[in-house]
Amino acid sequence: MAWETRARGGRYYYQKVREGGRVRSVYLGSGLHGQFSAMMDAEGRKEKEATRAASRREIKKQNQIDARIDEICALIEKLVTAASIASGYRQHKRQWRRKRNEKDDSKVS
Repeated sequence: MAWETRARGGRYYYQKVREGGRVRSVYLGSGLHGQFSAMMDAEGRKEKEATRAASRREIKKQNQIDARIDEICALIEKLVTAASIASGYRQHKRQWRRKRNEKDDSKVS
């Protein structure tokens, strides 16, 4: 949206609208009507920017939560790995398997 000066020095307020692959100018007014249209456009832009800012804050908050969850998951994975190795397991092709020739302490003789 912009004020444009046309022939004879008049100022007119136009809005640019994309239709398909073309951009065309839509006349919104001059004088008081143009000023009113410009004020309404400015208010609309402020509202959109406020919405975008709130959205950015929410995304940042969610990213912080996701990062914390990733840290906790990495810690849990390390703990499970340590417990599995201590219990006599090994990892083969991303599967935990009992080591061969290991005595099973859970069997009662």
